[in-house]
Amino acid sequence: MKNQLSYIIFVAVSLSLVGCATAPAVKKSADSTVEVKPTYSEKVPTAPVAQARAAQTCPSSPAVWENQDWRKVTAMANACVKANDWYKVETLGNHLSVKASLTPWGPYYLALAAGSRKDYPRAVWMLELALKKNPSEGLFHYELGRIAWELGDDAQAKQRMKTASDLSPSLTEAHWVVGQLAVDAQDLREAEMRLRKAFDSDSKHWPSIMSMAAVKIKAKDWEAAEDYLGRAISLNPRSGKARLALAQLQEQQLKKVREAISGYKEMRQLTATKSLDDAPTLNYEQKIKDLEKSLPEVAKKSPTAERKPSADVRKVSQ
Repeated sequence: MKNQLSYIIFVAVSLSLVGCATAPAVKKSADSTVEVKPTYSEKVPTAPVAQARAAQTCPSSPAVWENQDWRKVTAMANACVKANDWYKVETLGNHLSVKASLTPWGPYYLALAAGSRKDYPRAVWMLELALKKNPSEGLFHYELGRIAWELGDDAQAKQRMKTASDLSPSLTEAHWVVGQLAVDAQDLREAEMRLRKAFDSDSKHWPSIMSMAAVKIKAKDWEAAEDYLGRAISLNPRSGKARLALAQLQEQQLKKVREAISGYKEMRQLTATKSLDDAPTLNYEQKIKDLEKSLPEVAKKSPTAERKPSADVRKVSQ
């Protein structure tokens, strides 16, 4: 059984997005407000090679890559990684190891191929060889961190991910992983710094936006949290947990009851049409009814401020 960090990073990252860090857990039921824990269910992916971002397809035969510049071959290898064609990834890794032996990319792709079949000793060996060729490439530390988590070495994994984030500004995933670890450790300053690095690399990185929402909620910066959750929903309209987090934030912390009602109504409609991922277990009808009943009371508590003169009104003598 993997420990908590392995589960959080390699399988699914849980973000507590409603209530402050010291709030007690809320028992889940159809009628009660639940503690929302949006998740990012994809595994931490294999990162792309920054030097070869050009669109390519996985080649069909050696004739396609044999006489190509190594940079184009790495782009082809990336396409094969994306296609999960690990035989081709290994073949291209062997080719690069011979034709571009001074570069680290042959060992890198051989490491990915080995990792795909869970041959971790070989994968680590190849990544360490890649690091000898280029010690400043954060991508290799990132992959070693992924393997360390898979093997249950959390301390090593965390250090490798931090090193990857420090070395490579373009490694969005590494910044996010380290940022989320800092969220879990309640180190909000470190978390925000790492997540902003992720945004510098990819301003639309959904997991980092969700993690930043968690940071803002833990800091009780409700308006900023509302903004990040709105951005998350814009990028992923099917996210039921992000929608519920926003509605609860508006209901409980911002006291924007009308906006919360609108959010619950949207979720009710999307749930009915099966248009939400991780649809919340919630009695929408009762929730909406209760909030609509509370509207007059909310209005009484927030009366329009009486107008007051900005200065003394003085009579003008005739």
